[in-house]
Amino acid sequence: MYPQGASPYDVLDLSGNVWEWCLNEYEHPDRIQEAGDASRVLRGGSWLDHLVDAAAPVRSRNLLDPRLDYYGFRVVVCSVPVG
Repeated sequence: MYPQGASPYDVLDLSGNVWEWCLNEYEHPDRIQEAGDASRVLRGGSWLDHLVDAAAPVRSRNLLDPRLDYYGFRVVVCSVPVG
């Protein structure tokens, strides 16, 4: 919808749909274990927020119920070099 917002990899429309609930702890972003009750990082903003919050670099704290309709998940797949 917004070609001027394409990433360096030509990926489009990644920001502003939902707050993306990440595995990183808010207070200690290097901690990414699944267990625990620490507050997690939210990124990207949603349709419910101000325009300035609808960007991938925006970082917030998961203070609310993660089942809200403006929360989603950030899924990342990394390939491991063979050889």
